[in-house]
Amino acid sequence: MQIFNNTQNEIFYGISTSSSFDCGTIEAQQTTELSGWDNTDNVTLSFSALPPEPSGVTPFTVTIPESKTGMAVTIGLYHE
Repeated sequence: MQIFNNTQNEIFYGISTSSSFDCGTIEAQQTTELSGWDNTDNVTLSFSALPPEPSGVTPFTVTIPESKTGMAVTIGLYHE
């Protein structure tokens, strides 16, 4: 699995299933490779801009119910 950060800000990500969890940061305009998560079902990704909100709440979560080799999920966020 690759996660692309096509924003102008560093982001925090969390990735999990019912039995596994990983997290990290991705610099602006960078990508991270998480090949250990390929072909994993019921994956939840959460993203938060850094620095985090004072409330500590992750503002955006996506659940991918089933993943397959070559599958792509594209998410666009607009902030004004």
